[in-house]
Amino acid sequence: MLSLLSGSGRQAFPVHRKRVSGGEVRVLLLGAARCAALGNRYAQRLGLPNRGDRNSQDKNRLKAARLLLLLGKACRSSRRVPAMPKPILSSRSRIPAAKADTLLKCYAQRLDPTETVKRTGLSLNTVYDQYARIRWRLIEVGYYRDAALSKDEDGLSEEAKAMLRQRRGLEDGDVYAHAAEIIEWLEEWPPGLVLRQLRKIIELTGPIDKPQALSEAKAAVVSAYVRYARAKLIHERVAASVEFDKVYGQTESRVSLSVETEWQRYRTAARDSARKN
Repeated sequence: MLSLLSGSGRQAFPVHRKRVSGGEVRVLLLGAARCAALGNRYAQRLGLPNRGDRNSQDKNRLKAARLLLLLGKACRSSRRVPAMPKPILSSRSRIPAAKADTLLKCYAQRLDPTETVKRTGLSLNTVYDQYARIRWRLIEVGYYRDAALSKDEDGLSEEAKAMLRQRRGLEDGDVYAHAAEIIEWLEEWPPGLVLRQLRKIIELTGPIDKPQALSEAKAAVVSAYVRYARAKLIHERVAASVEFDKVYGQTESRVSLSVETEWQRYRTAARDSARKN
């Protein structure tokens, strides 16, 4: 059943398919007596005559309903914002796209693997593997820029050292990547923005279970995007600070200019790469 809202409330009408212009569209059967007033009103609004025998009136109501449905579909589709494609985390994994996207959201929200297991329904080992691949991909492209070689390195904050010690079972070769991740997580960047950037980076570089195989032009695109992404993160923080302290206004203007500059460089690199391919 489809329904239309009238002045007296919601009224439901039976639906059938009618062939129109070579394709099938859904139309309402407006022949019932209780629907006559509604059909006449819409027919009048569309400029369809409401005179003649009963059959011609029914045809006019049918035309009115058909046009309204098509118009409604057009309006709904014009308001619909295309969803960003969900990146493929693994070329061999059987992780469904929806669960992979949920895992990315959890990572962007800085959730620990145990909580991510609850939200995705994946095994703990799978989540650990995917988290490790994500953090190394972000290190490789330069999105994560700072790190440490030991849990007690002088440059680390006390909070970062404490978080590293809480991650049990870390071997010496694992400290670098985990330290880079913790340093970023302590910045507490907006999760929504981080998620969009993670998706884009994986889209540009390919599945995270395979080494990057980028041409020189494609690598330039990734590098340009990462610079833009980092500038965008800083801009979000400065813009939020302006709301509380007007002193940051001039800084916000400068950072905005930097974001625009990096965006233009990224777009130029993308165009150059497209031409070469």
